[in-house]
Amino acid sequence: MYFGSTCISACNVNCLGGTCNRTGYCLTGCKVGSYGDQCQLTCQSSSRCNDSTCGRVSGICDDCQVSPPSVNCPSAVCPAGFAGDACTTPCPSRLCLFNRCDRYSPNHCTACQQRSYGNFCELTCPNCKSGCNQDTGVCDDGCEDGWYGQTCNQPCRSD
Repeated sequence: MYFGSTCISACNVNCLGGTCNRTGYCLTGCKVGSYGDQCQLTCQSSSRCNDSTCGRVSGICDDCQVSPPSVNCPSAVCPAGFAGDACTTPCPSRLCLFNRCDRYSPNHCTACQQRSYGNFCELTCPNCKSGCNQDTGVCDDGCEDGWYGQTCNQPCRSD
């Protein structure tokens, strides 16, 4: 189909069904991988959109249920052991709870095992009653018998 005041401009090849109105607006939407009023723009990382379309205005994937997620799906969760925009950066520590590090700060675990703390959960707090703060190592619920201090690292005297 053609558009314009003299109908000599062809509709964009990315218009579904090849149809557009007199201004070039694609009437039935865009083919997978393109967006814009005239389907003249290319979706970012369209291969990671699970071959679905992207938003007509934003270019962001309509279907963000992808693995690994793309930068167009910022809310998607990376698989265990990986981080980064495309979830291709390996987490540097296997000590993270469920092997999960922070997606945008891979040098920090999202959570630690109960009695460990630190960026990589590499430090332990074995004398806490029920674990410690993941960042500081301060014991949340006090110390096991025989220990004291914020991190329960000082033994009680038995005088």
